[in-house]
Amino acid sequence: MAEQLANNANSTITAINSSVTAVTVASAASFPATGTFDAMIYLDTAGVFSNQEIVTVTGVAGAVFTITRGQGGTTAVSHATGEKIIAIETVRAVTAFVDEKIATHTTATAPVFGTPSTVGTANAAGAGTQFARDTHIHDGLGLPRALTGAVAATRYVGGTASVAPTTGTFALGDYVITQSGAIYICTTAGSPGTWTAVSGGGGGAPTTAPYVTTAADAGLSAEVVLGTGVIMSGTAAGRPAASIAGRLYFETDTNLLKRDTGAAWTEVGNDHAQSHADADHSGANKVDTSIGGSLIGTRPKINLINGTGVTMTGADNAGSNRVDVTVNSSAGGATFVRKTSTQSVTSSIVLVDCTDLSFTTVASTNYLIRFCLWCDGDTAGDINFDWTHTGTTTALNWGMTGLGIGATSTTNSPKMNNVSGSGTASEYGLAGAATTVYMPGEAFLRVGGSGGTMKLRFAQRVSSATATRVFLDSYLTYIVV
Repeated sequence: MAEQLANNANSTITAINSSVTAVTVASAASFPATGTFDAMIYLDTAGVFSNQEIVTVTGVAGAVFTITRGQGGTTAVSHATGEKIIAIETVRAVTAFVDEKIATHTTATAPVFGTPSTVGTANAAGAGTQFARDTHIHDGLGLPRALTGAVAATRYVGGTASVAPTTGTFALGDYVITQSGAIYICTTAGSPGTWTAVSGGGGGAPTTAPYVTTAADAGLSAEVVLGTGVIMSGTAAGRPAASIAGRLYFETDTNLLKRDTGAAWTEVGNDHAQSHADADHSGANKVDTSIGGSLIGTRPKINLINGTGVTMTGADNAGSNRVDVTVNSSAGGATFVRKTSTQSVTSSIVLVDCTDLSFTTVASTNYLIRFCLWCDGDTAGDINFDWTHTGTTTALNWGMTGLGIGATSTTNSPKMNNVSGSGTASEYGLAGAATTVYMPGEAFLRVGGSGGTMKLRFAQRVSSATATRVFLDSYLTYIVV
C-alpha cells in the first residue's frame, strides 16, 4: 500500500490498552483515507505532553484505524479516552516514500536505484543504470553507496570556508568540501574529531597533484620539473609521508624547505657534509666545527673549547686559518629560581625545605646567592631560617634583613643577622597573620670536592597554631664566581 503523508491531521481517541491493534478516532476526516502512514498518540495536559507512542496505521475503515504498536523506538502503552492522535513523518515513513518513488522511476536520462542483487543491470524499462543502496547510510534514505570491497560508511556532512570543522560532533568517514577547494575527511570520530586534508588547499598532496620535483618521475602523473610551477606547502605535521624522491615541501610553521629522498624528508641546503674524526679533538669538552665552502688553500676551521683546562695543540688545526674560541664554563650569568606556590608551617619548630628555593651545585665551584622572601605569621610564632648544603662545604656565610623578635608591625626596628655555616637557625620576627614582611639576604658558598644541593629551610621560632607562611614568588638568584 502506498505511503501517505498529510498536513495537520489530528483528532482524539477512545481508550485502548497496550495490546490492541485497532483504535477509534473521533474524526478521521483530516487523515489519509487509504494507504499507510505514521501517527502519534499522546496526552496533552495544558501543553505538557506525556504518554507518547508512535504507531503505524496500516488500514482505515471509517473512524477505525488498524495500527502496528510501539514504533519509532517507543513502547506500546495504554491510552485514555480523549488523548490526542496526530499524523507525523518518521524516518520509516520518509524512507518508504523515497523507496516507492525510486521503484517507479523508469526514465533513460537518470540512474535508477535498486538492490545489490541488480547492480550493473538495466531497469525494468531497459534504460538507466542501477546502483547498490544501503539503508543505514544517510538516516536510512536508501542513497547510493560503494560496491563490495568498499563498503565502509562515509557521508558528506557539509562545507566550510577554508578549514576542517572546529566545532560539532562527527563520525569516522565524514567529509567536508571547503569553499577554497579542499576536501577534509574525519579520520577519528569526536567533537570535532581529527580531520585530514585529502586535496589541494589543505596541506596534503596525492601523486596526481601538480607539484615541483627536481627531476621527472615515472611514478607521478602531474609533477612539474624544478624551475616552474609550485611547491607543496603546509604545516610540518601535515607533510605527507616520504615516498617519492624529488618532491619539495615548504613547512609554513617552521619556514623550512624539505626534499623527499624517497625514504625521508631532508632540509634543503643543510646537508652538513663536513665531518671530523676523533683525532680532531684534544680534550673531552672541545667542539670542533669546520666551515665548508670552495676555498683556495687550507680550509678554515673554528675550534670551540668548553672549559679552561683544555689545551689546543698544533695538530688540532694547524695553519694560519685556525681560530680558537674558548668558552669558560666555570663562570656564567645569574640563574633565577622562583617559588611557585605559598608554603605553610603550623605548630612546628622543625626546619623544613622551602620548596623550589634550592639549586644543584658543582664540585670546586664558588656561588654568590641573593634571595628575597615575603612572609607572614603570628607575632608569637615568628620565623626561623637556615641554609644547608648536601655536598662538601668549604665555606658558607650568609645574612639577611628582617624584623626583630617581638615585632608587632612592619614599622618595628629591622634586624640584620650574619651567619657562618649551616645548622644554626637565624631568628626573625613577624608582624601578624596577613601582614606581609619583606626579607632580603645574601649568601656565599664555596663547594669542595663534591657537589650537592643548596637548600633554604624555615620553621616557626615558637610553635603556633597560626600558620607561618613563605609566599609564592619569593625567589633566589645565584651566580658562579
